[in-house]
Amino acid sequence: MKKIILYLVVFFGFVGYSNALETDRLLERAGENREEVEKFIEEADKQGYKEWADFLLSSMPDVDLVNLKSDDFISYFDALSKNRERIPWKKEIDDFLFQYYILPHRVSQEPLENFTVLYADSLYELIDDVKDMRKAVLRINEWVFTQMKYEPTARWDQNSLVTIKRGFGRCEEMAILCIKALRAVCIPSRKVYSPWWPFTNSNHAWVEVWINGKWHYIGGGEPTDLENAWFFIAAKRAAIIKGVVYGEMEPGNEIIYKKEEGFTIINTTPNYSDVTELLIRVLENGTPAESVSVSICVYNYSSLPPVGLKKTGKDGFVTFNVGKTDLFVFVSKDSLIGYDLWKPSTKERDTLTVAISKKEFPDTSFWIYTHRIEAERKKPEYKPNRDSLKLLQERHFCKISLVDSSLASSLSEEDKKLTMIFYHAKGGGKSLLKFYKGLSDSLKEVFIDYFNALHSKDIVSLDTTGLLEELLAVQKSREFAKSSIPDSIIEDYLISDRILFEEIGKWRKGVQSEFMNFRNGNVGESVNDIFLWTEKNVLKIEKKGYFGPTMNTEDVYRIRRGTDTERYIFIAGILRSVGIPARVKWSYDALEYWDKEWKEKCFEEKKEEGKKAWVAIKFDENGKDITKKQRYYYDYSMTRFKKYPERLDPPVDTTGGIIIVTLDEEPVYNITGWRNAYGDTYVRIKGVFPRHDTTEVVIKTGIPEDIKPGDLIVRKYVGFDLKGFGIKNNDVEKGNVLITVFDTESEASRSTLKNAQDVINNFSGKVFLFADVEKRESAEHFLEEMGIVKGSLYTVTEEIYKKRWKIRDIPSVIYLKDGKCVFWVEGLFLHLTRLMENLQ
Repeated sequence: MKKIILYLVVFFGFVGYSNALETDRLLERAGENREEVEKFIEEADKQGYKEWADFLLSSMPDVDLVNLKSDDFISYFDALSKNRERIPWKKEIDDFLFQYYILPHRVSQEPLENFTVLYADSLYELIDDVKDMRKAVLRINEWVFTQMKYEPTARWDQNSLVTIKRGFGRCEEMAILCIKALRAVCIPSRKVYSPWWPFTNSNHAWVEVWINGKWHYIGGGEPTDLENAWFFIAAKRAAIIKGVVYGEMEPGNEIIYKKEEGFTIINTTPNYSDVTELLIRVLENGTPAESVSVSICVYNYSSLPPVGLKKTGKDGFVTFNVGKTDLFVFVSKDSLIGYDLWKPSTKERDTLTVAISKKEFPDTSFWIYTHRIEAERKKPEYKPNRDSLKLLQERHFCKISLVDSSLASSLSEEDKKLTMIFYHAKGGGKSLLKFYKGLSDSLKEVFIDYFNALHSKDIVSLDTTGLLEELLAVQKSREFAKSSIPDSIIEDYLISDRILFEEIGKWRKGVQSEFMNFRNGNVGESVNDIFLWTEKNVLKIEKKGYFGPTMNTEDVYRIRRGTDTERYIFIAGILRSVGIPARVKWSYDALEYWDKEWKEKCFEEKKEEGKKAWVAIKFDENGKDITKKQRYYYDYSMTRFKKYPERLDPPVDTTGGIIIVTLDEEPVYNITGWRNAYGDTYVRIKGVFPRHDTTEVVIKTGIPEDIKPGDLIVRKYVGFDLKGFGIKNNDVEKGNVLITVFDTESEASRSTLKNAQDVINNFSGKVFLFADVEKRESAEHFLEEMGIVKGSLYTVTEEIYKKRWKIRDIPSVIYLKDGKCVFWVEGLFLHLTRLMENLQ
């Protein structure tokens, strides 16, 4: 008995010691925010939230630790606990669902916020009369619709409160708002996404909700029934669909794609389509190759970005569970590479063997085919009152709009800048205007310059707390700067608090006072001194986790560690604060600073300053120079094949009828692609070797020789019955005719038409536009938003376009020439412009 007691004492003593050690490590990670994190741990224990706090802290990213406020998190727990006790489906939510799909305070890389505290009560009141989760989900989803609309935004995430204040956001920001609203009323939900579509450019993120023991999907702010969103078919054609979970989740019924410190990625593709378990074996000299990077890729935005990336084990194998679409498989280790194309079959399990041997990627071309699918949506049980929801949405938009952007056109240049600042501030405009009125004349000028240098997404994100001190610091930065520096450099790379894609913040005052002594007359010496200080005092970490935004200058200073990219952001912020324009290099592996010209410095020892090299590109389509029409990302890219195919983001100059790309003296590959009506792509890859004296290269592009007429038409065209629309047969059967059927709510129609506005407006023939809406005014307003001014507009019902016209998915675009169908495409299709330019 004594031995048992002694054993238990030793065991629990060890557990206590281990827990204390973990707490010490956590507090050390919190940097200057240590006391606040300690307060949170103590207060959570007192309030009975210890398990909740332990779980969140165990996976908390650095950026959250350094910005954590104890009172905010305790209030967050209070709000969740209150709603958890009063929802009717409390017994359906077990501890696992609550921990991973309700409790987490964040969804993605959005900045911290107190959304749940502010909205928990009002959202509960919204669903107070609802007894089941399905109806509650649909009602919350309607509320999200009334707060915003879809619109593309910059790459960094805005949080839910900013989305509401701004009135719009891209798909991931719609999902973030919807998930936080659902979790506020204790409905398990998670973000899922297709990293890159295989059949068109772009990607997508949406929402899955757990109801009655099963995961279902919704668009997130799109008022449709479960499993009935616009991407119903698109998701079935995806290469892979992933879900993101806060914390390190143990394997269960779902496929774990990856688990790392602080997060888990699950493979949710089986929720949407049939999958193949793809085993990829890598051989070197005929034997299994260990620790080889294996990427499975699709064609998207003129490159071959990975949708999956793993390393081989000792047996040379990796496994991916993927949809039934072609994949470009690339393998690399050290200086050796290999590649192959995987083509799906009916097999549930398949093996592909790739040899690793080559040192350089060859010039080549090949077809990547996509999954072709015909599927009908189930008839929805839920039918929202769209007119009522639209009215609520418009009221919200009016509430957050201080000024109309059109007002700027009639004002002086300074007043125009000021008007646009308050226009972009949206829901924060009134407090910002009040703040502006209280400034001195000199600071009003700084205010205008400061906000004019920010991205519109940042303007609405900033409040007035600490703003006066920030403006005074900006004023000092400008005074410190040399008068010979061009105004454009000052505006973009000294005044602006936005450096890359980090969390926006008012960081300048703090670092300015701390690093003023590093400023001297010699710019190069100042830069060297700050680099030395950073290398000595800011610990390098290899990579950040999935959750949380990239840290800004102040975050890095307070926590004293960061990735190399974050350390470059840190140094750029210090340099800007002391009057030296600075930026992170386009390749993210160096810092650039202004000293009569842009100069470069990086952390790596023995690495010389990167030598700039240039590539001059001309594009030839069947003997015709089409260079002026080519757009980076949309029509071509420069890619490097290293660990995986990496699309570069270099400076591109399009003046003078030729494209000049600034690179460094490493081999790079130009990638172009031609898509047919199904989204199948003919990929062309050509090696380019940049030189200091400019390498000239001609890229052959255009329609592949082996294209067939059927590749341009998604199904057999048998005529277009326009009875009842007042359109004569001759109007469709003679000349060039473009017929477009669309709705006004889905991202598919919005993105497709927005991308094709120029080619529709400049179409050399008749344009007929059919909108699936009840009120013509809604379609007119939609087309005005899209910038489409050409065409005859009609309203159409789903019954007509599906039964009479045999359209399966919208948008649907048909191009007729003298009554014969040239092409017919359906669904999200972001390369319509290039296809029409090729065929007109």
